[in-house]
Amino acid sequence: MSVDFMPNDQQILTTSMDGEISMFSVKRQERVFHYETRPGMINAEKELRERTRPDDDIDLEQIKKETSNIMYACHTVKRNSEYDGVYLIGDEQGDIGMYKMDYNK
Repeated sequence: MSVDFMPNDQQILTTSMDGEISMFSVKRQERVFHYETRPGMINAEKELRERTRPDDDIDLEQIKKETSNIMYACHTVKRNSEYDGVYLIGDEQGDIGMYKMDYNK
């Protein structure tokens, strides 16, 4: 869904329709970081249903089908040493998360 270079131009940050955030190394030509947001959301929904409706049967496959977290946008912060390695991710719910990574590793 979105792509941006880290400030050193050696890593590429990407987001996906499946809620994945990945970092690729230009030099090594491989993915060096991968994070899936949906499993946490699925577990949180399952736990909420277990607490609020303990007598109901929980259909985990149905929860998986209903859970979505498209990562629409990513943007790396450049030319600001205070935010070195920081990137922003905009998700389907309209939230913007700020994350920090040591991209020199």
